[in-house]
Order: sequence, then C-alpha cells, then structure tokens
Amino acid sequence: MSRISQIDIDDASLPPPTAEIEQERRVAMFDLLEDNTFVLPARDDRPVPSGPYHLGLSIRDKRLVFDVATESHEKAAEFHLSLGPFRQVVKDYFQICESYFDAVKKLPPAQIETIDMARRGIHMEGSRVLQERLEARPRLTSTLRGACSPSYASCISEVEVTQLPQSVLFCCDHNAVRSPMAEGLMKKFYGMDVYVQSVGVKNDLEVDGFSIAVCQEIGIELSRHRSRSFDEMEDWGDDLSSFDLVIALSPASQRRALELTRFFHLDVEYWPILDPTGLGEGREAKLAQFRAARDQIAGHLTKRFGPPTQSSI
Repeated sequence: MSRISQIDIDDASLPPPTAEIEQERRVAMFDLLEDNTFVLPARDDRPVPSGPYHLGLSIRDKRLVFDVATESHEKAAEFHLSLGPFRQVVKDYFQICESYFDAVKKLPPAQIETIDMARRGIHMEGSRVLQERLEARPRLTSTLRGACSPSYASCISEVEVTQLPQSVLFCCDHNAVRSPMAEGLMKKFYGMDVYVQSVGVKNDLEVDGFSIAVCQEIGIELSRHRSRSFDEMEDWGDDLSSFDLVIALSPASQRRALELTRFFHLDVEYWPILDPTGLGEGREAKLAQFRAARDQIAGHLTKRFGPPTQSSI
C-alpha cells in the first residue's frame, strides 16, 4: 500500500522550537510514519510514480508547501496551500500547548487530562481544515479579465479554466455593505471549499441594516459581522499576502488593494458593484436597491467561480 516513509521539515523560516515543542513534533512524526496511507491522484493522464514517498514540508512566500518525492528521489508532486485558513488554529494550538506544558509541571492529573483533551480537539480541527484544503477540486470558471482600468486589476470578459481559489478577500469602502454581502454569498455558494474574509478601506461604519435584511431573505446571517479595515487584518489573524485572490468592489478599495499588494504575487480583481447606500426613497425602495446590489454580486460570483456547490446549497 502507498505510504509516506520519511518526513523532512524545513523550519529555517520559523522561530526555534522549544524543547517541549520539538519533543511533540518527534512523537507526532513517529506515530505518523508508523501507520499511514498516502495516495497521489493521477493528473492529466500522466502515470503517478509509485511509493513509498518522502514528504518535505516548508513555508514559501507564506504558503504551506508539500514536496513529494519517491524513495529514489524522483519528483512525484508539489502543491501549495494558503496559510490563511490555518492561522487561527495554529494560534489556538500554541496557546493551549503552553497551558498544557505548564499544567504538567504543577497541576493534578485530572486537570492535566482536561487541558490535554482541549489540545486534542484543536489538533483535530487543524486536521479537518487540512483535509478540506487538500480535497478542494478544480472547477470550470469564468475568469473576469479585461481593460476596465489601466492597472493590474481585471474585470469581466472571457472564459477560461481555472481553480476555485483556496482563499479570497473581498474589499469595499467601509466593510459595511458590499464586501460583507459578497463574503456571505460566497460562503453560502461554495461552503468550505474556500476560505473567505472581507475588509474595508476604513471600518468607521457598522454593517448596514439593509444589507442584513436582504441577505437574511436568502438565508445568510450578517448581523454578527464586525467591520474591519485593511490595517486591522493582522490583529484579526489574517495576512493579506496569504490570500490567493483579492476582489475589490469599489474604486477606492481597488486602489488600496493594489497599493498593499504591489510587492506580492497576488491577483487583484475589480468588480464594479453599485453602492446602494442612499439610493431610494422609503424602506421598500431602499430594499430594492440593496437586493439589486446583492444579486449583482451573486451574478459575478457564479460567472467567476461557477455554480454553487451541492454541499453548500
């Protein structure tokens, strides 16, 4: 049966591990090598080199890199995952490990076991996120490319085959109307196939009540959304460079996104979504404007990323 026979970790870009973390790593790798199954899927009708395999793990350009080779050092596969979806799990895991290592020194066995159970739960959550990222499938999508502005951004024109990104960041002026709706719609349409967040150039407004209302009509909950700006992303556990794609929904957010990503190998697209704020007289007229913006975003999503996945409907 195909399996991993060796694991090499390149941690040169990481802080030196403590003695406790290094021991945890050795135990985890020993357990994994003792009992595992590893299968590479065929791609483009090319034969897959047979195992056992050597697995190299590293971080490059803020991506988690899996480098797979045969025992005879023949290259078998290489794939990259955005670190964005893992940031909160890693943060939580390091915090619980610190509590566990302190508990081992001074707490009774019952309390140590309680903390260890919490640690295992976070570990299992990390495993789940990893499996979901690895199971993301290529999809036929409409890529929105064209000359809507003399910039690096892109907009709607031609159809091509691409992959559903692993992580997407939507942005608008205040993260109160358009980008929260886009975040909610994408999560509803594609579920756990993609990690989605949203930001604004500023965060001086709460999410708009009309945005909440029109999204609630189609089963999307925005009332718990908290606005944030580009500058606050790191405080929330996200790094702009860890996203595969940034989609700007307003000219101001497009300019800001291009400024912040000029040193990153990162795609920025511009979707010209009308801002419904202040349009319409009376509640029903205003709701109609917000529904139009919501439906415009939904149309762009299905053109860009294909129809909603069955698991998310």
